[in-house]
Parts: sequence; C-alpha cells; structure tokens
Amino acid sequence: MIVAAPAVLSLAAIVEWQGRAARRGQREMAQDLERAETEMSAAEDAASALYARSKDIRRVLRDLRFILVRRLPSFTALTEACDDFTRYDSRQRAEVATMVDLAGLAVMVMSCPITDADGQLTEESGLVVADAEARLRVLDTEA
Repeated sequence: MIVAAPAVLSLAAIVEWQGRAARRGQREMAQDLERAETEMSAAEDAASALYARSKDIRRVLRDLRFILVRRLPSFTALTEACDDFTRYDSRQRAEVATMVDLAGLAVMVMSCPITDADGQLTEESGLVVADAEARLRVLDTEA
C-alpha cells in the first residue's frame, strides 16, 4: 500500500497536468474560433457593402443611359441641323452642355474604382455615386 500511494499520487499529478494542458488547448482553440468568426463576420459585412455599392453604380448608370437616350434625338437633330456651336442660341448651348455633362458623368462613374488594391470598398466610389445621383436629380427636375 505504501508503494502504491506514490504511484497513485504520480498518476493523479499526471492526469491533472494533462487536464490543464487539454483545457489550455481548448481555450486557445476557442480563441482561434472567435477570431475566425470575427474575421468571417467582417468579410461578410465587406461583401455586403460591396454588393450594395455595385448595385448603386449599376442603378446610376441605368439612369444615365435612360436620360441620354431620351435626350439623344433632340441633340442629334440639333447637331445635324447646324454643327457650328458658335451659331447656337443659349437654349441650344445649354442642350449641348447638358449632353457633355451627362457623358462626362457616365465616364466618371464607370472609371471610379469600387475597391482599392486590397479589395476594400473605396470612399471615392460612394462620393461619386452620391454626386451622380444629385446631378441626375437636378437634371430630372429641369426636364
């Protein structure tokens, strides 16, 4: 019995040590899982924001196309009747300026990067969408 007591104590110490190591490993694994969950959540949020921004850009481009197509017959008739801008009256010059503005706006929207080199949503694309929407609202109220 006296010989067995140290063996039992040693065995108990080994079991306790292994238990602590297992709990430490479980805590580390739980922390790793929490980090991975946080990263996954951030990636999902970023993907959702990117999708929303791309929808905004598509909507702005669709609206631009609609306005350009609606104004094109009048613009075409104007330039076919007289291609000398210096002979245009103020209304005709305004029509040309509007078409140039719309074309420039379309180029600005199409050339704006949605993401940066790291794949992160750019602030610039949000500003471009907001600016384009504001300018389209003004054009819509003028028409």
